[in-house]
Amino acid sequence: MNFTPKTKTNRGQGLVEFALVLPVLLLLTAGLFEGGRLLMMYSSVVTATREAVRYGVATGDNGAGISKAQDCDGIRAAAMRVTQLVDLQESDITIQYDSGPGTSIIATCSGSVSPFVPAPGDRIVVSISTPYTPALPFIPLSSFTISSTAARTYIGSVSITDASLTIDSDSDSDSDSDSDSDSDSDADSCDDHHDDDDGDDSDHDEHCEDSEHDDDDHHDEDCDISHSGPIADSSAASWYITNHSGKTLHITNITVTWESRGNRNLSDLSLNGAPIFTGTDSSGSYSISGNWDVLPNTNAMHIGFTKSTSDIRIQVQFAEPYCPALDSDSSSDSSDS
Repeated sequence: MNFTPKTKTNRGQGLVEFALVLPVLLLLTAGLFEGGRLLMMYSSVVTATREAVRYGVATGDNGAGISKAQDCDGIRAAAMRVTQLVDLQESDITIQYDSGPGTSIIATCSGSVSPFVPAPGDRIVVSISTPYTPALPFIPLSSFTISSTAARTYIGSVSITDASLTIDSDSDSDSDSDSDSDSDSDADSCDDHHDDDDGDDSDHDEHCEDSEHDDDDHHDEDCDISHSGPIADSSAASWYITNHSGKTLHITNITVTWESRGNRNLSDLSLNGAPIFTGTDSSGSYSISGNWDVLPNTNAMHIGFTKSTSDIRIQVQFAEPYCPALDSDSSSDSSDS
């Protein structure tokens, strides 16, 4: 019996099978590549819109004094910084403003700076549209546009002020009553002891003296303040209050008097840069009540006038009952209760 080897036949069959499978395999590989490219382009466009609106609603300016909400060039640049595999053009980016979801468009920015000034509560809406074309022509996908829109609410600047601490009057009265009762009790105890001649009274006298000394030290440490000035500089003056107590004190009233002849008007008043008065006062005497913090260490009060003036006098009163009123005309440089 004769057997004929089939090596050549098997080898030819494998080549035919590989030739039939190869186009399908290449098409599948190209499809995976193109699908990944399309997904990356879409993700890049979505990320670009989000970064653009984040830049627009951020506080502050662009370094040139232009609010970021109006800096259209900066918004476009923020979008273009994060794009990948996308030839994004500035014309592909649309910047608009509305008043919230479901409202109509208020303005559209087409230049470098938006003339529209958004108000707090308005939204910045950024839309990006860019064309997609398959990189491989034999991929059965037609060209289309990838689009994404993102919007965020503009808050603007938020003024933060210190809230006054409100103390319940009944609780305060009770506390004062208890304190007064303790003080009266100690005083009565010391007075009664002086009337009693029996026994060794040296320890008790020492206790009474220490108590009085502690009370004096308490008040001295609570309100240890000094002042200097006012120091005049052209049409302004500065008065410095130094708080040595280590804790915040509170001014409740400020009175400024000056020589007002010749249209010398008070124009502004501030404490540590925080404005207290802005305007024009020609009366020669201005008084205002409120609650202003005197922080530990040096505090600067600025007084501005329309013209250089003299005879400036500043008087302040404190909320703390153990702190005396300060007068810039006072010859004393420090004030202790």
